[in-house]
Amino acid sequence: MRNLKVVVSRCFYSTMKYTKSFHIEAHSPGKTRTLATAGKHQLTLDEPETLGGEDLGTTPLHALLASLCGCETATARYYAKKMDFDFRTIKFNHVEGILDTRGYAGIDANIPSHFNKVILKAQVETNEPHERLLQLKKKVEKHCPVYAMFVKAGIEMDCEWVAVPVK
Repeated sequence: MRNLKVVVSRCFYSTMKYTKSFHIEAHSPGKTRTLATAGKHQLTLDEPETLGGEDLGTTPLHALLASLCGCETATARYYAKKMDFDFRTIKFNHVEGILDTRGYAGIDANIPSHFNKVILKAQVETNEPHERLLQLKKKVEKHCPVYAMFVKAGIEMDCEWVAVPVK
């Protein structure tokens, strides 16, 4: 029994040293606006006036799409370095979340209230061959936490990366 406790203790410790916790604080000063603080950074979320907001910040759904781009960028840079990949920049030319509002509005209980599909088109400035770009994209799609949450939610991901040669 003592050996089992030692093994469990070691497994718990080894898992804990890799666990990172993310914290924010948020409050709503009125209507649909939310002010969120993450460390020294502040984010204002709001809805347009047509949805009862004051249009004082990006919508939460737009922020999700921006989070996907930011997370893919950070993940791509991390894995590009590990792969010794010539990664200069990434530009997300088109990022679109498609939402069937009947789910959110409660009109049809069989329709999810999250995006049904995300379309993402990115240009990566690099002189790497196409096969290496696809390897990097595959690593990003496997390891990007935001991408993984979208996939786990059952959102169809239509993502295309193309190389733009470095001049």
